[in-house]
Amino acid sequence: MKEEHLDLVSEELRQKAHVTGNGEVLWPKACVTEVLREVAGAERVILGFDIVAVTLRDGFRASVWGTSAYDLGADLNRRPWEESVGASLQLALHDVERTEQLSGLTPPHDDVWYTIVSVNRAEWNSLRDARPQNEDGLFVLGTVKLRRQKFR
Repeated sequence: MKEEHLDLVSEELRQKAHVTGNGEVLWPKACVTEVLREVAGAERVILGFDIVAVTLRDGFRASVWGTSAYDLGADLNRRPWEESVGASLQLALHDVERTEQLSGLTPPHDDVWYTIVSVNRAEWNSLRDARPQNEDGLFVLGTVKLRRQKFR
């Protein structure tokens, strides 16, 4: 999630977010399920999230320890959008519970943060109809790079 998407969630949750120098929004474990629910409530499909461990030595440093991602392309092209939103929320909530398995980090997860990737219907349609931006078949949606085979 980028800084410009902070308005998708309540002010109470926005105050708990950390915005990195490049505008990426990180959410602490303590509120990530609420954030996921509000993102889905804004009619966005959750494509997945990165699990990030944060250290505060020499400033704020984040290391990606795991990734949750779903191959929702077929569903998004076949199901009503609202059903896909609900299905993606359930997958994301399930994977938050699987933080230890996805990241290898042991509880408690006090220093674990999440950065969420989601799309609205217009963003999905533009991605679905787009041509790759390079010979590797990568598409760019904001700062997120995706490969068509994951989403078709």
